[in-house]
Amino acid sequence: MAIIIICGFSGAGKSTFLQKLILGKRPFKIVDLDQFIFQELSTDWKNLAEYIEKEGELKFRNLEFLALQKLLKSNDPKESLAIALGGGALTDQTWKILKKHREVKLLWLNTPFAICWDRIKNDLKRPLTRLGEKKMRELYQQRLPFFKKAQIQLDIKMQNLLKSSDDLLHYL
Repeated sequence: MAIIIICGFSGAGKSTFLQKLILGKRPFKIVDLDQFIFQELSTDWKNLAEYIEKEGELKFRNLEFLALQKLLKSNDPKESLAIALGGGALTDQTWKILKKHREVKLLWLNTPFAICWDRIKNDLKRPLTRLGEKKMRELYQQRLPFFKKAQIQLDIKMQNLLKSSDDLLHYL
């Protein structure tokens, strides 16, 4: 079965796209990595934003890495799995683990920065938005080389055309 890792910038629509993959004749087991991490943390935190602010982004990125490894190792090979990464989870370290798993396909939601920014600019649960539009645009540009490594790249039009797991199968 397939393992799809969905990447894209903050506000690209990863969590929304993930929900489409439970629909269809061959639905995927879905995991939003941020939600998975939050469930794994103790109840001392109101949300991930609070955790990141108090513990730091570096510690959070390490948690992301470990959580992704755990999910990939524990996946039932008979199930199709789709994991939505956080906007900054795709790093050199993450890329190395993904390459070790031949069954993994990286799917990039290639959503233009302007759309991403419009979706997230007022979201207080995203601490990086406090950096402002200019810094977020720079961050978007820094992350593009990682996103462009994806085997499957869907622009905004293609994202809207895909309605279920069945529509995604011909990309795999």
